[in-house]
Amino acid sequence: PQKPGSIEQKIADYYASFMDVDRLNALGIAPLKQDLDAIAAIASKRDLISTFARADLIGTESPIGAFVSIDRKDPNRYLLTIAQSGLGLPDRDYYLAEGERFEKIRAAYRAHIARMLHFAGYDDARAAAAADAIFKLETELAKVHWPRTELRNRDKTYNVTTLDGLEKNYPGIDWRGLFTAAGVDLAKLDKINVAPPSAVKGTLKLIDETPLAVWKDYLTFHAITGNASYLSEEIDDANFAFYGKVLSGQQAQRDRWKRAVQLVGARDGLGEAIGQVYVARYFPPSSKAMMVELVENLRRAFRERITNLDWMGPETKKEALAKLEAFRPKIGYPDKWRSFEALEIRRDDLLGNVKRVRAFFHEDEVSRLGKPTDRDEWFMTPQTVNAYYNPQFNEIVFPAA
Repeated sequence: PQKPGSIEQKIADYYASFMDVDRLNALGIAPLKQDLDAIAAIASKRDLISTFARADLIGTESPIGAFVSIDRKDPNRYLLTIAQSGLGLPDRDYYLAEGERFEKIRAAYRAHIARMLHFAGYDDARAAAAADAIFKLETELAKVHWPRTELRNRDKTYNVTTLDGLEKNYPGIDWRGLFTAAGVDLAKLDKINVAPPSAVKGTLKLIDETPLAVWKDYLTFHAITGNASYLSEEIDDANFAFYGKVLSGQQAQRDRWKRAVQLVGARDGLGEAIGQVYVARYFPPSSKAMMVELVENLRRAFRERITNLDWMGPETKKEALAKLEAFRPKIGYPDKWRSFEALEIRRDDLLGNVKRVRAFFHEDEVSRLGKPTDRDEWFMTPQTVNAYYNPQFNEIVFPAA
């Protein structure tokens, strides 16, 4: 048996909790009841905004997306970005585009919403009415969303402001309350990026105009569908019937053990913990030293080639060599491992495990604001068979696998 609290215990118990189908079937919707009760108890716009702020922790949707990432115009700092969000279908086209394929998907989606609401105790009439209202709300959201082509425009989606500027230009919502409920330290929130400005304005108008009861139904549906994989087979299969079969054309779910490996081994799961075990077993320091030497030989050869180029002027050579010197290879695994000590994983509590993992990474994300970027961070796990170049940090990364 693994030592309690060790990464091996956490990996094994997280995997086992996903594989314990008998327990999940016996529990049904019960693991989600606390969150569904909290949604049902929403009594004011303030409650609603607070729930939106914690949507990713609950596993439901929010019409206002927010995330912390490296500032694309200043790689030395982190930036909070507000983004469009909140649709249950892949993007706005699925709600607005014409054609038989989209019409079939829309009809199937409405039926799916009603079916999932039955698990929360809605009767047929209430589920059908709620499904219509939710679909109508998401269609209105889709209308204000930017199309994918616009979202790819790096200039149009970079609109940096301050918290005061956000409140002035995007009124109608308690931004400070939203960020505080999400665990953000307002003192460290000096800059905010509004990715699609008109979409955010349109969303705020919808939040204001849509009855609280519709938002509660919306949050209930998305909480069930967003957590279906961690509940009973009946709920999981009902969710797959739409998202797997109708939307993706998959006829059968993947083997459960493969889904368990994907969940546990994700980068925002215990992927790095598994990497630690993998490296200890399959990638000794001698292997890392060999790879470091290989990369240094390549750098040396490249330096010689630049120095001897006829067509490159002295100033250009100087800049190219400076970039080569600044170029940073990362080999095998991080020099400093992420600590999972504070994360509790229990063999008998799958949804609880998922929520604690979400909270663990959410806290890590918001804690970055106001700090310099972590240049030792890896964006791939050591056991991933791949490699990447990160232009923001001018680094090339070769995972151990």
